[in-house]
Amino acid sequence: MKRTGVRWLAVGCALLLAAGCASRRPAPVVERPPAPVAKPAASAPPAAPQPQTYVVKRGDTLYSIALDQGVDWHDLAAWNQLADPTRLSVGQALVVRPPAPVAAPIADGPVVVSPVAPERTRQIQPRCGAKRKASRTMETTVRAR
Repeated sequence: MKRTGVRWLAVGCALLLAAGCASRRPAPVVERPPAPVAKPAASAPPAAPQPQTYVVKRGDTLYSIALDQGVDWHDLAAWNQLADPTRLSVGQALVVRPPAPVAAPIADGPVVVSPVAPERTRQIQPRCGAKRKASRTMETTVRAR
């Protein structure tokens, strides 16, 4: 009795599978016109300079401030010397742009350039005993298989 029920179930599944594959209707295709090309503006007004600092408000996190300002939160923490980036105070001013690079002082007089001596390299050769041990180990490994 159970075998007959299992057979009918298998036949029913096979028929459902075959019926699902029998559909030959193609997928609908919609023709769309090409998108219009936007004309560039004659003269775009210069972007307003972004502020160099940000004042922390209630609910701000370093990550959210960095995301709003378009910078990485690691950089933001480094620019503000924050040891613990989770500790921000309401009203705290944060630098949100990289500090201006400091130009190196120009030396007065001639600059002396000296070549750097290449490092001496030395090849290390294994001792004869080490070769023998390695070959014995290799032979032992091959024999063990």
